[in-house]
Amino acid sequence: MVTLTERGRPATGSAPLSDADAELVHGFESCSIPADHFHQREYVRIVWIYLTAGSVLGTLERFPAALRRYAQSLGMPELYHETITWALVLLIEERRRRGGELSWEKFSSANEDLFSWPGVLDGYYRAETLAGREAREWFVLPDRLEAEAPDGGCGGAPSGGSG
Repeated sequence: MVTLTERGRPATGSAPLSDADAELVHGFESCSIPADHFHQREYVRIVWIYLTAGSVLGTLERFPAALRRYAQSLGMPELYHETITWALVLLIEERRRRGGELSWEKFSSANEDLFSWPGVLDGYYRAETLAGREAREWFVLPDRLEAEAPDGGCGGAPSGGSG
């Protein structure tokens, strides 16, 4: 497993990040990226870097903590939203795994919907769910998947018989 060091570089023995990726991660983690330079594309890229260099569990530990610090550094801690953060990390990981070992350029081209905010989570969450206090403070499971699962699918009720 490749892990990032405090300066945004992979730990010894792992493939190096590009200088641009290392600078982006370092700027984010040191809260030195100006707010007008941190948008959905940068958010997704940083998550992609964390996931590429480490594990999903490590990313779910490290990225939310860094994002909270970044929001606080801007004087806007209320910007942090736990469900949106975790859902995007998990969605990016799923896309990364399904797509194979793609470069950032290929990954971002194949997943343009990740950059449309807030639309990317519309298929997973109702607007009122994401607007709720609970979703902001802790991770809430998607509430649209069950209704969209095909009959007999993972989210649907089993068909026929009684177990």
